[in-house]
Amino acid sequence: MTYQLVLAKADVDAPAEARMKVDMSSFVAGFFRELQVLMFLIVQENL
Repeated sequence: MTYQLVLAKADVDAPAEARMKVDMSSFVAGFFRELQVLMFLIVQENL
């Protein structure tokens, strides 16, 4: 639902969509960094 709204809005407002992509990629990068830390801590706990 939200994704379709974003696509519909992209036709009207391309710069905002590009900005959103940048935010999303930085969010994903941050998320994976957090995930790595979490995995590391879990491994430490299990040793």
